[in-house]
Amino acid sequence: MAGNRLVEDPDSDEEQLAVDGLVRNKNSRFVYLLTFLSAIGGFLLGYDAGVVSGAMILLKDEFALTYAWQTALVSSTIAAAGVFSLIGGLFNERFGRKPVILCASFVFTLGSLLMASANTRTALLTGRVVVGIGIGLVSVTSSVYIAELVPSRLRGRLVTANAVLIAAGQLTAGCIDGLFAYDTAAGWRYMLAMGAVPAMVQFIGFVFLPETPAWLITNGQHEAAKAALRRVRDVDTADVDEEFSVMKMTIEERSRNAATNGCKSIVKDVLRQPALRRALIVGCLLHMFQQFIGINAVMYYSATIIQSAGLREKSVIIWIAAATSAISFASALVGLSLVDKIGRRPLILISLLGVMVSLSILAIGFQITSVYSPLVTYEEDLPVSLRDNLCGSLATCDACVRSGECGFCYHPDEESIPKQGSCLPVAALDDYTHAAAGRCRNTTLAEMRGTFWTFDSCPSPLYAWVPIVGLVLYLLFFAAGMGPMPWTINSEIYPMWARNFGIAAASATNWICNLLVTTTFLFLLENMPKYGIFWMYAGAAAIGAVFVFLMVPETKGRNIDEVEGLFAVPWAESSAATLPLEKPVQYVHIRGLNRDGRGLSIDSDSD
Repeated sequence: MAGNRLVEDPDSDEEQLAVDGLVRNKNSRFVYLLTFLSAIGGFLLGYDAGVVSGAMILLKDEFALTYAWQTALVSSTIAAAGVFSLIGGLFNERFGRKPVILCASFVFTLGSLLMASANTRTALLTGRVVVGIGIGLVSVTSSVYIAELVPSRLRGRLVTANAVLIAAGQLTAGCIDGLFAYDTAAGWRYMLAMGAVPAMVQFIGFVFLPETPAWLITNGQHEAAKAALRRVRDVDTADVDEEFSVMKMTIEERSRNAATNGCKSIVKDVLRQPALRRALIVGCLLHMFQQFIGINAVMYYSATIIQSAGLREKSVIIWIAAATSAISFASALVGLSLVDKIGRRPLILISLLGVMVSLSILAIGFQITSVYSPLVTYEEDLPVSLRDNLCGSLATCDACVRSGECGFCYHPDEESIPKQGSCLPVAALDDYTHAAAGRCRNTTLAEMRGTFWTFDSCPSPLYAWVPIVGLVLYLLFFAAGMGPMPWTINSEIYPMWARNFGIAAASATNWICNLLVTTTFLFLLENMPKYGIFWMYAGAAAIGAVFVFLMVPETKGRNIDEVEGLFAVPWAESSAATLPLEKPVQYVHIRGLNRDGRGLSIDSDSD
């Protein structure tokens, strides 16, 4: 069958094959281009998280930020992203994937410029909220866009690329932070403003990209859907027509079932079908464990871990933080290369077990540094009004900085080992940058005397390598598996008609849990030892590994019907449905609700 070949009556089969190969290569390049432009959304997410971590070192001094304001600046973005990830799911259905991504990139650009031009804490907070809106919209849309356009054989790798660019965004942010860290007056403005550049690139690029065929078919734009498929598929028109027919039939059947059963709510449709309920639970719990194993706490505390090695120069700390981001990015690339080789499920299990060990090393490291915390050995000459305060009764640096009201003032020897340490009250509850009295009451005076002030960590150069090793291992294992895999699996486990709702619900779960971890971290830090927090996260990783082993099936190489079949079996059997595709496997194809609305219409066939 000739189909719509580009060359009619070629002189030889070789000539036709050459033409077909050129078209395939052209289509493949276009697929990678649209994946890259869509995955810039992940880059923006990673850049924002990374740039704030570094910029906060300068912002704390610029705006005299208390713990409460630091938490507000971080959590406001997360809260806005959580709300608009849900709204983004509705927008995807109503307006399409392409317009939502265009809107998200525009909003992120606006938010970056608002933050960079802020002169007050309130203006900075406003910019953080606007950026969060853009992140929420793009986080729920970019993976849907990629999954609905790319061929199934490339789906896992290309959807995972979206998550890999999160790590790339963090690495880029670390480098940008390092470049502008030397400008203590305005460096933070350049750091925050640079986020507008990739957002504008995404906006301009998406103007020329197609809408997804699924949305076009749903909205009756059949010719446009075929044209979109031809731009991203191989040259054989017969294959495109067949794929279009299957997609059209699935969407029309969904509409007929909804009309027959009088159920127009996707939420009701999903919740009343056992297979989809199981898929939704798995998708949401994967994102929950991604956050509950403490990624944001570890990233938030990475600068403190580095500071605990005895480093005090802000620019050096920022560059070392960038190096840890480079490790995370390299590990994400490893995960990208393995996702379609060893599969999603083994990669997650290896990641969670590695994270559990890494968090245990972090906890042990902090426990050691707590036990061997520098002692208070120097008696300050304080005013009478400050002599009977809480700080004077604390005997170690660890107890001093954990009090929430005191800081540690010390003089290091040649090997950076703290000596002549004293515990002093902070200048004010909204100003932790120096002490209320004593040797560290003035930054300039402290520098002249060679003394140093710390209020959130203790110098421990002899044992700091232990938590640093834990930090590096954590980033290696997390970035390869639990970083990208929840996004990848969520793009695969829902049928086309329920994909927007499923991914929106899972993304909202991610942001809600992210917000919970971020807002409770400082509370936990004030009310329990550091090592206790990381032991808690290690326990969450262990529970997550058990959940994945028992409940999460392998989705590598399966089409949507086959993945639905994996969730149609009981929980106890779902994780066992991971046989290699080369062996005979009984697949279950779920066609929709029965007319009585109580169950599924199921056909079976063997591969």
